[in-house]
Amino acid sequence: MNNAPGIAVVYGRCPFTYMLHEQGHSMGAVLPNSPNGSGAGHCNDDADVMCYKDGGPRSGNYRTNVCPSPNGNLDYYWDCNVNDYFHPNPPAGSFLATNWNLASCFNRMVHRPNCGAAPSAAEVGRAGATPGS
Repeated sequence: MNNAPGIAVVYGRCPFTYMLHEQGHSMGAVLPNSPNGSGAGHCNDDADVMCYKDGGPRSGNYRTNVCPSPNGNLDYYWDCNVNDYFHPNPPAGSFLATNWNLASCFNRMVHRPNCGAAPSAAEVGRAGATPGS
């Protein structure tokens, strides 16, 4: 649960969203201070791949009406409302603009063609660095 380094293993005939969920953990999704975080590595926005009522200290805030899916699938969204762990272009000053964001150009596990050249290891290690700076 977001305690890197680690690996995620999904095997058998599992839904695709199980892989998204476990890989989300491997990449650091849902930080402890995420706006809708449960406090135990998941979020509280119902129809979201990384969300479920997990018994965490803030899981009492779990809501079933945040982003209802058109087909009733509880794993319909990859970051319902794009505010807890994945936003390709977060608004300045927002949580994902100032904290780890899986859609960051620094995350080499997510292909973002508009990010340009991948940052060097030195750039990734430098706080506040942006690709090419």
